[in-house]
Amino acid sequence: MLRIKTIFQLASLLLLTTFIACNNGKQNAYTISTSGMEEYEECNFVLIKLNKNTVDGFDTLAMVTVKDGSFMFSGHIDSPHKVYFSFDKDKKIMGKGGLILEKGNLKLKKNGEGYFTEFYIEKGKYNSIVTNSWLLDKEYKSLYNDFAQFISKLKDEDYENEDIMKKYYFYKSKMKKQKESISLELVRNHEDPFVRLLALSNSGLSLTEGLKVLVELESKIELKESQMLKEKEEAYKTALEREARASELKIGKQIKDFTADDLSGNKINLNNILEKNKFVLVEFWASWCAPCRNEIPHMKEAYENYHNKGFEIISFTLDNSRKLWKKASDKEQIPWINVGDLKACKSPVVQMYGVNGVPVNFLVSTSGEIIALNLRGTYLDEKLRELLK
Repeated sequence: MLRIKTIFQLASLLLLTTFIACNNGKQNAYTISTSGMEEYEECNFVLIKLNKNTVDGFDTLAMVTVKDGSFMFSGHIDSPHKVYFSFDKDKKIMGKGGLILEKGNLKLKKNGEGYFTEFYIEKGKYNSIVTNSWLLDKEYKSLYNDFAQFISKLKDEDYENEDIMKKYYFYKSKMKKQKESISLELVRNHEDPFVRLLALSNSGLSLTEGLKVLVELESKIELKESQMLKEKEEAYKTALEREARASELKIGKQIKDFTADDLSGNKINLNNILEKNKFVLVEFWASWCAPCRNEIPHMKEAYENYHNKGFEIISFTLDNSRKLWKKASDKEQIPWINVGDLKACKSPVVQMYGVNGVPVNFLVSTSGEIIALNLRGTYLDEKLRELLK
């Protein structure tokens, strides 16, 4: 039997533990709210955290509907973390961005209007230091405003104009450099290790240099229990491994063989396809990849023009949903060989090829030699015209 004194001590300890837990919860509480978002009325604001160990590759942290141009919700977080969000309506993304989830009252604001709208958090220590340092920078905002005005005047056919696209990528490059310059300064010199960690992804550092920073940050007591630090280190190491595998698939090298199922369940082997054709385009894509889908109509033209001359395409999807894969394939009326294993980025084929994003393609000869990489638009036609005269 417990003595009265012992019972009292246990009760006091329980009370103290409860107080500390509640107090910590209060200290790490956050609220996200917004107003003036009438263009997103009835959209779902979806907040996610990337998680490569889940089937979809992310965890949904919150979902709230925009009413009268506003919303508000609350939660708790152990430490500052980079998260992403989107405004979704009828399964379409109407707007998207990223923010640093941290304690306090976080106010989501718009930076710009229309098609090219960026978002930022008006309050919050790390949002202000890390993100707003470049997003609200005078030079960046000037470039942003010029770019927004420029693209607002573009028509669909303008994206096929080489001179216009040069100007488009000029703006994108200048904005990227300004963001990287400011972020790199934070990574190199800021005294707060959380700031250095959060700014790393925008710093422009190579994977090798970034991993060195992460290893250095391991010694910081503030980041001793940081899940984000552990996740970033693992992500950088994985990316370096993929980069090494991708470097093995250069022009002049041999393509790597694989076998995968098509939508009918037939097993398709790449080497068998190579033996039957003069040239094969190995294409990595996904139903959710807009650039991939935009390229399909032109690929269909090339396929129609050169298929009878010995050209074949085998596409490998990064989808993890057979339903979405089939729906996109049917809608696009894909005429070539279309395979996948529904394992997305965890696919052994995707990892073997070092694919870190889509679209990616390899033009391969019947002997398995890689002839060209990432042929898009007219570049695919020009290469096929040269090879299949």
